[in-house]
Amino acid sequence: MKKPSALLSGAAAVGLAVLLSIPQPAAGQATGASLAGRVVDEQGGGLPAATVTVKSTSTGFTRSITTAADGTYRFASIPADTYTVTTQLTGFKTIEQTGVELNVATTRTLNITMSLAAATAAVTVTAEVPLVRSEPAIGAVVSEKELKSLPLNGRQFANVEGVEEPPLERASVRQRGRARARHVARL
Repeated sequence: MKKPSALLSGAAAVGLAVLLSIPQPAAGQATGASLAGRVVDEQGGGLPAATVTVKSTSTGFTRSITTAADGTYRFASIPADTYTVTTQLTGFKTIEQTGVELNVATTRTLNITMSLAAATAAVTVTAEVPLVRSEPAIGAVVSEKELKSLPLNGRQFANVEGVEEPPLERASVRQRGRARARHVARL
């Protein structure tokens, strides 16, 4: 019978042989690609905080990064494929570049120049009710003075068509030491 330590050393040797037989990429082998560059304005100044987005045209894989203070960016180790690269920054026109090919174990340089966006203005108009009525009035309020000055036969204001009688007013009148209420029509 074999010793337990000999069995362990044999099992360890078999396990090590299995691990070594699995193919591993060599230290110099790369499985992805890189994309790097600089985002600048029309005068060549770097644009910080621009958003650069890559989207694979075949798989839909998407990754976004923001440019550094000098406008540089770098996508390290992304799958080799054909990409659409979109660059956005507030105040600048969005740039979209299609058909950007990235190959295995290479770094592609893609510098992007952005131009200012056209100024846009938004005007909001709200309709408000006019202070003066624009439609003709059907009736009008006539003051007591105007009513008294109307040339009426016998001063019968009820004969004026469309003019209503003024409301009765309640007044207090003292008669013989007692207060009595009565209605007085004002003319």
